[in-house]
Amino acid sequence: MARKISNQDEEEQDEMSNKYLEEVKKNLLLKITHYAKSDSSMRSETSEDMHEAQPLEEEV
Repeated sequence: MARKISNQDEEEQDEMSNKYLEEVKKNLLLKITHYAKSDSSMRSETSEDMHEAQPLEEEV
């Protein structure tokens, strides 16, 4: 990508760089959002499983 951008004039380089960075930003935010959703659902499932797996303590 850097080689492709470097072969352009300065104005074109700025435009191509900005488009590329916007694309990277968009993809990164999508991945972060996806990870956050899967992580939170994983935590709630794990939390529920832990409560179900814990035996009831008897009072002595």
